[in-house]
Amino acid sequence: MASTGEPMDAPKDWRGTLRHLGPGLIITACIVGSGELIATPKVGAEYGFSLLWFIIAGCMIKVLVQVELGRFAISKGKTTLEALDTVPGPRFIVSWVVWCWLLMFVGILFQLGGIVGAVGKVVMELGWISELGDSGSQIIAVAVSGGTIAILASGKYKPVEVFSTIMVVFFTLATIFALGSLQWSGAMQDFSISWADIKEGFRFRLPGDFSTAFAAFGIIGVGASELIYYPYWCLEKGYAKNVGTANLTEVWYARAKGWLKVMRLDAWLSMVVYTGATVAFFLLGAALLHGPDMAADKVKAFQKNTLPTLEAVVPADVNGSLVKAKQHVVAAVTFTGGQEDANKTAQIKAELVGAVTNLKAIQEAVANDDNASKAFAGAIKELELASEGVSNETMIADLSKMYRPLGKSGLTIFLIGAFVVLFSTLVTASASNARLLGDGLVLFQRIEKPKDDKGRANLLSRCCIAIPVMCTMVYLFIPEPVTLVLLGGVAQALMLPLLAIAALYFRHKQTDKPLQPGTVWTAFLWLSAGAMVAVGLFQLSQKLG
Repeated sequence: MASTGEPMDAPKDWRGTLRHLGPGLIITACIVGSGELIATPKVGAEYGFSLLWFIIAGCMIKVLVQVELGRFAISKGKTTLEALDTVPGPRFIVSWVVWCWLLMFVGILFQLGGIVGAVGKVVMELGWISELGDSGSQIIAVAVSGGTIAILASGKYKPVEVFSTIMVVFFTLATIFALGSLQWSGAMQDFSISWADIKEGFRFRLPGDFSTAFAAFGIIGVGASELIYYPYWCLEKGYAKNVGTANLTEVWYARAKGWLKVMRLDAWLSMVVYTGATVAFFLLGAALLHGPDMAADKVKAFQKNTLPTLEAVVPADVNGSLVKAKQHVVAAVTFTGGQEDANKTAQIKAELVGAVTNLKAIQEAVANDDNASKAFAGAIKELELASEGVSNETMIADLSKMYRPLGKSGLTIFLIGAFVVLFSTLVTASASNARLLGDGLVLFQRIEKPKDDKGRANLLSRCCIAIPVMCTMVYLFIPEPVTLVLLGGVAQALMLPLLAIAALYFRHKQTDKPLQPGTVWTAFLWLSAGAMVAVGLFQLSQKLG
């Protein structure tokens, strides 16, 4: 339900409240996308169940900062960038925090470029338009960008809200069903999740190599980008207009408190939805992708399909190196009884290093034979990918294994669902970033601020065209979806501490006392901010180290 433009009291009954929810649904459509589909299963694949607590905390802990940014927007009628521009500190045209946002904005373009590419790969994997050849994913990416522009060209709020709500439902339900099938299906008994696995996920331990988990922390749940988006959608929903211009009277404060309550409900309900979806993705990744099974399957496929080809083209004088490589490949998947998964994984990686070393020696020897050189180059790449987990080249095939509980139709369900969720993320994130782009151009004094709603709509329309175009160009130049998504995650995670500090500043220095939250909320806000700052400092130390 849109705002009438005149101040009005918040609804008192649940039906009226439900009609005024919506910004959280848009944010949820952004969230249940690259983070859950790509980054979260990758964390599960690499670390197993041990980081379940971290995934849940990553979803829940940032919502307090989300609400605080929403509180400032509704009570002051300012966008997120306008709010960040008030943070004290060095200034050049805008606040230093807004300059930091600009760097993150570039990272988000990389992330959305990865999503554009992932959509292209999904469509090609379905095989419906295989005649496009090797450039198919790039062609599909351009087409998807055009579809996004067509949906968003009007720059209006309602189409985005409706689209977000519908698109996210199918894939989330399919994922939850797949998770349940692990427990119900006798054929999947080896992959069922036990209470011991869940307990393992709540031992509150961190791995030595934390890079993938940290990148995921920047994306899962409400990432830095969604924290920034949320106040924009609260304003477009009409919360601030319903509150009206601040006049510091008891009537105004009562009206503001009512709409802040609606906003908090909107934020918490969306948190429940995206946390459930995120946990489901993580558990599937940990149950089906973690351990030696994926790597072992890839090695066995190499033995069956690739080794015969190599044996047919290897020169006699270097055949000994191929024999040694073959011995390493066989040893990689020859396990002893009772061998632990961690030891199996280490064994696979160690033996594949030996196999690759011998294959590289052969590749050098056949450098003048184009066919043989290409065959051995491909074999080397195949073995290097075998022990990685979710990679750029095998992303679709690897992630589709999460849907084995759904039977033979699992891959098709995964691919259609992946298209739905990635496309919905692309549309809603493009709509959100279009608003940020327009706001940023005004703050950086590149254009004048629109004087009326018509001027603002025209600006948004142009920005809704620019964002998908820029993201597609990123993918065309860097066609590696997983890498692009994780780069965006790192950029967001580095911005999280600044948003946490800004939220504390708004809470203690900018929010009128009658609208300030209580002691318990403030204590948890400090805890949330502290965790976000700690993760940001950790990543900074990793990069500098």
